[in-house]
Amino acid sequence: MGFRTGILFTLAACLLCFAQAAAAKTRALVVGVSGYPALAETLHLNGPRNDARELANTLVSLGIPAADVTVLADGVERLADGVARPAMPTKQAILGALDELAATSAPGDLVVFYFSGHGTQQPDLDGDELGGQDAVFLPYDAGKWAGGGVENGIVDDELRVRVEAILDAGADFFGVIDACHSSTGFRMLEDDDVRARQVPPEALGIPGDVSAPATATRSLRLGATEVRPGRGRAAYFYAAQETEVALERKPRGVEDAEVQGVFTFNLLRRLNQNPNITYRTLHEAVVSDIKRGTLMATQTPELEGELLDEPGLRL
Repeated sequence: MGFRTGILFTLAACLLCFAQAAAAKTRALVVGVSGYPALAETLHLNGPRNDARELANTLVSLGIPAADVTVLADGVERLADGVARPAMPTKQAILGALDELAATSAPGDLVVFYFSGHGTQQPDLDGDELGGQDAVFLPYDAGKWAGGGVENGIVDDELRVRVEAILDAGADFFGVIDACHSSTGFRMLEDDDVRARQVPPEALGIPGDVSAPATATRSLRLGATEVRPGRGRAAYFYAAQETEVALERKPRGVEDAEVQGVFTFNLLRRLNQNPNITYRTLHEAVVSDIKRGTLMATQTPELEGELLDEPGLRL
């Protein structure tokens, strides 16, 4: 009797695991910020709207239901059928969408978060950054320095809190940032088709004489360090190192309006070839593609996380 009961219990456990796996979902939040109404026109971008469209459409074409792909981007057209009309990529919309993902995620789910737009740095005033600077990502309604930070800027700490909540729900997280968070200044290469996705702090009025507390202990990354049973794992892709800029350029043979981020262009090309390769292999391939052109030698994508050797989009 005990043997039969054990068999039934094992079968029930297997069926439960199967049901959970079958119910697991992959959902994506795709953010692209091109226009910045409160900033100088010279700081506006062309590529993020195209990056957002191409990433969203690629995810749908690879098998993620259109209803599970949310796009927050300005100026986006030609999205795949079923993808909801994009809302503006404001700070409130971005953080609210991440909060919603945390509230609705379940163990076994995968959350994909993508941000394409400007990044900058501001003094870290709470002492949690090793380098004394907070990475700041600029949403559509970003302004200039307002005394305690860039107006409506999304500080890396704010993103980290949302990522932690998603992981605590048991979901895995794949984050991709195609933006700069370098303090080296706005660098333009000698090529009309290439520009950097970085706003120098001085362009936003960020003071350079604000010192961070001496207790800084953490780097400019989103990665979670705590691993425990039942908690999700993460993989993070960054388009450039902290001392570099992320570039956007017009691919050969396309119209001027179809500028894309160099990192995103290569990422999508590789995803279309094999969406289920491991994150580590995918990242290595993208780095190799970027480095193949000497023009892009200034951009070295980085990665981190506990999920790197697992298959990617789980399609």
